[in-house]
Amino acid sequence: VSTRYTISNLVSGQTYVWRTVASNSFGTQLTTDAATVTVKTTATIPTANVQNLRLLDLDSFTITLNWQRQSDQTYSVVERLSGTSWVEVTQVFTETIRLQSLENNLQLQPNVSYVFRVRSANNFGYYPSTAVST
Repeated sequence: VSTRYTISNLVSGQTYVWRTVASNSFGTQLTTDAATVTVKTTATIPTANVQNLRLLDLDSFTITLNWQRQSDQTYSVVERLSGTSWVEVTQVFTETIRLQSLENNLQLQPNVSYVFRVRSANNFGYYPSTAVST
């Protein structure tokens, strides 16, 4: 026999303790140890994008970008504008990235403008707006 019971309106961050009890015409019997559960908040994508994206260094074959991470992001996604589409260059866990033409398959060329953006990300997705550096 399988029994299921749903409890609604639990409070985020609150800890609850449950026990199951068997009961029939002969009496009541405690059937399990107590189970303790703490309700967690619903997981979401980062609530803000990276801040203060800036170009630190530039030469013919290397671009170095820096930014400030958000507290609820796990990593950052670096993207480059290619025509009218954004193309992911890399994912990083730091606040600075040194993009080299050959290593990141960027094929950088002297005297050409490039547009990069860095997005906050975690296991649930990317922050929808962007920080852009030209």
